[in-house]
Amino acid sequence: MDPDNPFAVISAQLDAYNSHDLGRMMSYYAEDAVITDGGGKVLDDGCEAIREAMAAVFDRIPDVRCEYRAPIEVGPWVAVLSVVPNWRVAGRQQEMRWLEVFHVIDGKIKELRLHK
Repeated sequence: MDPDNPFAVISAQLDAYNSHDLGRMMSYYAEDAVITDGGGKVLDDGCEAIREAMAAVFDRIPDVRCEYRAPIEVGPWVAVLSVVPNWRVAGRQQEMRWLEVFHVIDGKIKELRLHK
């Protein structure tokens, strides 16, 4: 994985996510990383909050997998269509799609914006 290539960083993070390897996944996030919604509202602030949120997803959906489609890279920013075919909410399974915009600095994900 090339830390100077933002798409390589988020792809490696995705591989770890799909393997449910939380430790490896979190190694791609900066300690002060933040996840926001499309309007800028902070959802998870800091690596530990992100770790807890991802652990909850893995517990709730033990077979969760994600695909990145249509990547667009501009400098340290990467936007992807994120598709999770087996997302579960309130006992229902459905396909979920988000536009995810990553900001990668020095080989680490500094910010992730989730647009639903």
